[in-house]
Amino acid sequence: TSPLEGAHLQIVGTAFTTFTDARGEYVIRFDPKLLQRCRTQYVQVSAPGHRPELLILVIGRKIRSDDVLMRRR
Repeated sequence: TSPLEGAHLQIVGTAFTTFTDARGEYVIRFDPKLLQRCRTQYVQVSAPGHRPELLILVIGRKIRSDDVLMRRR
């Protein structure tokens, strides 16, 4: 599989969103107060022509998430 540019990611239940770059990489900037409730967040990943996927993100310093396999509709 190849990286998917322009996929939309949003922390579920918040307004914090971002898009993947040409390498399929992303950075989500968010309010650190969100971590007071839970260090694990759910991220909805969507892209045109693909089924949405849910990513479980454990937040910390320089944490990298697993790859998300996007399936075509």
